[in-house]
Amino acid sequence: MTDSVDKKIQQLEATLNQVKVHFEMFVSGRERIPPMKKIETFEASLNRLALEANKRTASRFRLNNLRSKFTSLKSLWMRQLERKEMGRPLNNRRQTPAKGLVESSKPSLHHEYNKALKDLGDSRRITEEQLSATLAKQRAKLATKYPGKEFDFEISVRDGKVRLKALPK
Repeated sequence: MTDSVDKKIQQLEATLNQVKVHFEMFVSGRERIPPMKKIETFEASLNRLALEANKRTASRFRLNNLRSKFTSLKSLWMRQLERKEMGRPLNNRRQTPAKGLVESSKPSLHHEYNKALKDLGDSRRITEEQLSATLAKQRAKLATKYPGKEFDFEISVRDGKVRLKALPK
């Protein structure tokens, strides 16, 4: 009996890989309909097999690993499906500035930061993405420390270092 359970687990692993390929094809636009029926069928098969696999520890371990993999993939798929339905990009990188960033001051802030580095004789340069990430981190810290307040930033040079100085609005 346990050999049949192991074979079924192996078949489910292959099926999960197929479902993964089909979903990736849907996300890339090669398939028009998401493989929701295949996902539901796989999940039902996984649940049925869970009742049989409780006999051996090794089978339970493999099945739990498979269930864990499926759960994380399903979560990813549902997020991607939601993003696709809402017309958002499917990758996790933001294409627009984070909420709260002042778009008009960001390029000048970026320019000022690099100019200050150059004036100090520092050969490093910071990209706009790096600056945006740093500003987002600083805003998050300030939001926890001062809830409800908003801040602008300016460049200052202190002790031979270029710094971002937070200014309350």
